[in-house]
Amino acid sequence: MPVLDPSVRPSSDLQSLFPRNVVVMESFAEGDPGSLSAGEAACLGRALPKRVREFAAGRHCARRALERFGLTGWDLRVREDRTPVWPEGFVGSISHTAGFCAAAVGRRQEFRSIGLDVEIALRVTPDLYTAFLTPGEQAAIGRMPSEAADKMATLLFSAKEAFYKCQYPMTSEWLEFADIEVDMPANHLDKGGLNVRPARSLALEQKFPLPWHGHFLIFGGFVATGFVFPWTER
Repeated sequence: MPVLDPSVRPSSDLQSLFPRNVVVMESFAEGDPGSLSAGEAACLGRALPKRVREFAAGRHCARRALERFGLTGWDLRVREDRTPVWPEGFVGSISHTAGFCAAAVGRRQEFRSIGLDVEIALRVTPDLYTAFLTPGEQAAIGRMPSEAADKMATLLFSAKEAFYKCQYPMTSEWLEFADIEVDMPANHLDKGGLNVRPARSLALEQKFPLPWHGHFLIFGGFVATGFVFPWTER
């Protein structure tokens, strides 16, 4: 069985993004490729060392989260579309960025899908705005001071990533950044809720009514967002 990294711990920060019965684990340590099972390592092919370390860190967090549900020794492989193959009866999401990794896991009987994304707080700079933000989002951010604008732009990027991770397992629909728009939180708070709206017709609209609500947190130089879809649908 793969060795579990003792640096992985419950995330009191990221837990605020999800209901209490979602388990969230985090690590600030670099992943150890030697901790991967043979099946997990085979999923990486000829990946660069940085990607291998990130993958290993994500698996550490995911295994520790699954342990909280009494499940051990699970190989967390990937599908052809690169999404994780969670154990039967579970759903989850993994996110990693430079210096940080986390995984959120819940029971499928309670949640249909979970989406988590973590980014370095000022990752999205003005030269990237047009790639990730809609014209409306760019206009709103353009009225902010530069550092606040970059932080908010990163929050919107993270929200779109987390939302995509949450909706994809249910719809198998690929989304572009311009396909959804995020309503920016009022007063530029460091934590709270946000809504995502479709900018075109999306498959998810046939399953879950609007608004699509998520939560965000800015902490320790990072921006994090989370979405959960329970078993309530049209």
